[in-house]
Amino acid sequence: MQNEQSHLTQTILAELESLSQDISDDIAQRSKARRVVTDLLKALEESNADTAARILQNRTPQLTDIYPRAKTTLEKLRLDLNRRQEEQLRDTCNKLEDYCRTEQISLKGRPPKYTADHLLDVEFDRKKIRSKVGNQSLSTFDWPTVRDALEAERVRLWQRSFNAAGFRDQLVRAYKELERHSPSATGWAALEGIYQILKQQAESADPDWRKGGRLVAYYKDEFSADLSRLWEAQARKQVDSPHIELSAIRDPRRAYKVIQPDRNVGLYGFLRQREV
Repeated sequence: MQNEQSHLTQTILAELESLSQDISDDIAQRSKARRVVTDLLKALEESNADTAARILQNRTPQLTDIYPRAKTTLEKLRLDLNRRQEEQLRDTCNKLEDYCRTEQISLKGRPPKYTADHLLDVEFDRKKIRSKVGNQSLSTFDWPTVRDALEAERVRLWQRSFNAAGFRDQLVRAYKELERHSPSATGWAALEGIYQILKQQAESADPDWRKGGRLVAYYKDEFSADLSRLWEAQARKQVDSPHIELSAIRDPRRAYKVIQPDRNVGLYGFLRQREV
């Protein structure tokens, strides 16, 4: 009899422990659901449509699994946020165009993709609620944030120290290095190979290049900007012989944008030196 009671007691204890765990799980799920509602309310009170939209994208199952009746409210909120974000994106694109026109900055393209200042891609991803400005990725369409990023990227691109003759010499040395390893029958060296050599040199010259949030010691668009500045210096006869000559390429994956002296942008893939 005592053994039977002991066995029954053990069964009851196991069932109660299981029930206690179910209650704890339920409390945890409801706590998560409450946090979703709290964060949504905060975002909406602060008129932060970007944050509210991300909560809807990523966290609503935590709420609707517990409270299915919330689906109707969340769907209405989703429609309202879509409207707000479309208005914000349209407003930002209009302000971007006005800003570049006022500041006399070249701007090509149309929403949601532009190219500003010849070399900086500006793209808006409506689905991910993200903006890309040059090498910066932003979790918003907010115009002041986009404008500040554009100004910072223009500084990064064009206000680096630059010496045309010194850069020409770097290119010549890199060209000769490539020729030693992979001689070209045509005399043209791939810009991608030249860029990789210069990037490695930049990494060696500044071991702390990662400080400040840089992902690459020498970005490809910086290489394009330097090629553009060299070409302009050569056209103005500010650089002695030899000069650097560029050749176009059809494959856009291997191409580098270069601003020509007439301010048009060409896609180039090869380089060689020539005497003038």
